[in-house]
Amino acid sequence: MTRFNASSKGKLDSSSAPESVPPRADHSLTVARTENSAGNHLLAKLLGAALAIPAGSALAEGPPPISEIKLVYFDFQDWQSGGEDRMHIKSPMIWFATPLGDSWSVEGTLQLDDISGASPQYLDSLSGASGVGINDRRQWGDVRVSRYFERFSLSLGGAVSTEDDYISRSASIEGRWWTEDKNTTVSFGISPNFDRITSSNDGTLLERRRAFTYLVGVTQVLSPNSLLQSNFSYATGDGYHSDPYKFFDKRPTSRDQFAWLTRHNYFVAAADAALHTDYRFYWDSWSVQSHLLEVKWYQPLGEHFMVRPGIRYYSQDSAEFFSSEFPPLDENSNYSPDQRLASYGSLSYGLKVEYAIGEHVTLDALVQFIEQRGSWKLFGSGNSELKDYHARYTGVGVTAKF
Repeated sequence: MTRFNASSKGKLDSSSAPESVPPRADHSLTVARTENSAGNHLLAKLLGAALAIPAGSALAEGPPPISEIKLVYFDFQDWQSGGEDRMHIKSPMIWFATPLGDSWSVEGTLQLDDISGASPQYLDSLSGASGVGINDRRQWGDVRVSRYFERFSLSLGGAVSTEDDYISRSASIEGRWWTEDKNTTVSFGISPNFDRITSSNDGTLLERRRAFTYLVGVTQVLSPNSLLQSNFSYATGDGYHSDPYKFFDKRPTSRDQFAWLTRHNYFVAAADAALHTDYRFYWDSWSVQSHLLEVKWYQPLGEHFMVRPGIRYYSQDSAEFFSSEFPPLDENSNYSPDQRLASYGSLSYGLKVEYAIGEHVTLDALVQFIEQRGSWKLFGSGNSELKDYHARYTGVGVTAKF
């Protein structure tokens, strides 16, 4: 019978189990891209957090010992002050990972996002395509193949995402090297991304965007109960960054993004539990700076249950061309009324529960609430004219090992 033990989350497992999504071999090159659709951006933001850089892998010196498959269903709903529901996203997903002999592994994901409703009111900008709301489907899939050697590994991956008005293609190559005692792992990688953007409102719009993401990181086992990871990533992109569904939205044609993430996993022996703490600092060429602090506690309850409460605080400065003035005073200058580029703070909190059925099947359920306010900005004052924003995010899943 499977018994949940927090040491497997703290001492042995170097990755923070991401919400209802299984921890992949690596998502370190996953970057939340700027969506041209507000609804898709909201989901990308949530799943970008769920699939973000795991806490390295001092144990990733070989393929997974057995095959694993996971089915997940996500549901997302947001609303603003006044209680009016806006965006609703339903998202089934399937993920798998399997070894291929002693030196290879393959994993992949297929996901469908069914999006409906009106996007949040970003000040006086357009809410939904043509003001009549959004109905769209996003299909997303990726595959990753890894080859393991005695002291290093190489991985190649590719991904495709399609929407009514958006096609994105990306690839990745990543290497890992570890010391002989396997206490230190160094990671490095590159991921190109190519986007094709159209508009349901404007049949003549056909734009493109490309970006390259680079990453370097180190993971260090500090003690039998403690593990630390630090990653630095740089992304540079050029092309169309504006939102065709917002009036007068005009953004620079290039963007450089920097992010530094540090994670610490600590096994608390007295409680047979694990504490995971993440801090990320982000800045870019649009003058956006942000801080993210997240804390999760993994607690086994008996032989079958694991509970994981968590809380996350996020704060950012506004982009240099963000403005609440509508319409803009100068239509030829860069301008955006998009609330996602404003100054604000947000708080997320939630609970995940896992239940093990025998050795090979695990059920899980997640609920998370998000609240965003201009007054919650960490340093200085946020944009006070922003409407308070709320969201609820739930997920259920089943994992089978064989």
